[in-house]
Amino acid sequence: MTLGVRTGLALWMLALLSCTAAGAAEIRVLSAGALKSVLTDVIPRFERASGYRVRVDYAPAQPLTRRVLGGEPADVIINSAEAQDELDAGGKTLPNTRRTLGIVRIGVAVKAGAPLPDISTESAFRATLLKARSIAAINPERGTSGRQFALVLQRLGIADEVRPKLTLLDGGSTAESVARGEAELAVQQISELVDVAGIAIVGPLPGALQKETAYVAAVLQGAVDAEAAGRLVEFLASPEFRAAMRAKGFMAKD
Repeated sequence: MTLGVRTGLALWMLALLSCTAAGAAEIRVLSAGALKSVLTDVIPRFERASGYRVRVDYAPAQPLTRRVLGGEPADVIINSAEAQDELDAGGKTLPNTRRTLGIVRIGVAVKAGAPLPDISTESAFRATLLKARSIAAINPERGTSGRQFALVLQRLGIADEVRPKLTLLDGGSTAESVARGEAELAVQQISELVDVAGIAIVGPLPGALQKETAYVAAVLQGAVDAEAAGRLVEFLASPEFRAAMRAKGFMAKD
């Protein structure tokens, strides 16, 4: 076979592979909202490199889990490790496809330019919460940070005092309420605070009040293209993606 023929064959094969990827079924992803800021930045890189299209549907962890357990079709699930355990036990994911992506903590935000309150200790955070005129948090029935914040209020013994000042959201970023002037404090996972304009992150919850949540990805049973879905999961576990996660407030998985 001549060099020209071999070159032509190679180019033909490359074009064929490219067309196959471009014509492949769309990869549908169900993801916890904590990963939205990272995925928005990084998924286009995967699409350009692979030729696959990716559509991501974001929701809080618990509703997301209920949707999958209820039989909603998708190719990849990205969720908290705790919620993923339930899906694995229910046979909803393909064996050996689960990958840990990173860990995120819960933080507090205020409007940009406002004095930063003291949240360095449990007692200081307690005083800050009692002093705040209004607080935005996630509904405990909808997301991880909301459940933890409800436990924090119980632990600090101020649930009754704080409850009238709470605005509970079913999703999205609580920091947007702060940016609009609708709340004085926002409490949520740091990855959902970092990209909101007009706010300042005070820091993470102190000491034993903190909850570190690991997030994982896996291929779901019934994926339209399990191989393509697996490639996406491996990309999400790559050093490139971990670097992007660190830039959005996540900590390394190790």
